[in-house]
Amino acid sequence: MYVKPQHDHVPDPDRGGYLAPVGRQVEASPYWWRRVADGDVIEADPPPDSARVAESIPTESPPPAGSSVSEAPVPQPRTARKGLQQ
Repeated sequence: MYVKPQHDHVPDPDRGGYLAPVGRQVEASPYWWRRVADGDVIEADPPPDSARVAESIPTESPPPAGSSVSEAPVPQPRTARKGLQQ
């Protein structure tokens, strides 16, 4: 079943966080049926394929232009703790 939220904060236990405003395909379960009955979500038609592609794009920001993995800071070696002899 495809569901869309009716307000901003509808918990999404399968993915953690909240249901995205565009909604998503979910497995019909007692949880989602309760959300429909309570008016938290509505059953809807899935969006066209282009919208589904946008839904699957990660929300993390891309790395700054010109940066690469090789430019990442190199971790420094750990030093001995006080009181320990080397």
